[in-house]
Amino acid sequence: MEKSYVDTSKVSLRLIPKPLARTFIEKNHYSGRLSSCRYPIGIFYQSNKEHRFFDEKEEKLIGTIAYGFPIGRRVLGSIFKGDLELTTKNILELTRLVIYDGYGKNIESYVISQSFKWLKENATDVKVLVSYADPEQIETVLKNLLDNALKYSPAENAPVEIRLKKSDAGTLIEIQDHGPGIQDEELDLIFEPFYRTDQSRNRKNGGYGLGLSLCKTIIEAHGGTIDVQSNTGKGAMFSLHLPKSPSTI
Repeated sequence: MEKSYVDTSKVSLRLIPKPLARTFIEKNHYSGRLSSCRYPIGIFYQSNKEHRFFDEKEEKLIGTIAYGFPIGRRVLGSIFKGDLELTTKNILELTRLVIYDGYGKNIESYVISQSFKWLKENATDVKVLVSYADPEQIETVLKNLLDNALKYSPAENAPVEIRLKKSDAGTLIEIQDHGPGIQDEELDLIFEPFYRTDQSRNRKNGGYGLGLSLCKTIIEAHGGTIDVQSNTGKGAMFSLHLPKSPSTI
């Protein structure tokens, strides 16, 4: 059965003891080991049940995300040959991410994104975060954007255009449709969960739902950005930028 989208408002992250993280990972990760861990962060999910002893909802530890010193020589080489003046304490690599099954197909990207925010606030000496692209997640983004482009492009209009550009900074993907476009006042809102543009059009086509919000979460979790440009009546273009180098924060 296909997993549904998780209610991310019930997900929270906070530091947990390293022995607890190690035990969780050794028990639930296929490798059975935690190789490098400087920041063990627990992933908690709030249930609808009231706590037995406290005036708050119950929480369950459903996963762990661990950041440690980079363990790959190629990664270290690509970082230290740059212009940044860095020491090893300034660099973190995402070394483990384990989440129980059944908590939604958007939760991993959401957790990575939130862990980046946590590190920015609580690990101020860290300047570079190293993580890796998840092909399935990037495929989800492209499928969502292409589905939308085809949905809103009438057959008699020009075909949907896809452009791929590579540079030293990373990869740029542009998806251009020639449909009705998006109103200027809605351009900053379409990445909000469940936000719907033009209601009559959405009843016919299904709307964006969680699609664009999920795309934004996934791309930002990979250290990238997603933008949209549109002229009403002339279509919309979504631009994805995925960095080639490790992300600096």
